[in-house]
Amino acid sequence: MPISDLSFLSSVAFEWIIGFVVLTVGILLFKRIKRINLFFRFIYNLVIGVDPGKHGENIK
Repeated sequence: MPISDLSFLSSVAFEWIIGFVVLTVGILLFKRIKRINLFFRFIYNLVIGVDPGKHGENIK
């Protein structure tokens, strides 16, 4: 078996592992969507500096 075949197989296996991990993490995050929502809101606050839920009225 040539080395190129082996590296090809390992790269494919690596992609499968990455895909599986991403899928698993995605499902776990989806189950905790409310927490993730709060997390994204927190990130949004850090980036924009305004929480759309609390200070949205103050912008006008």
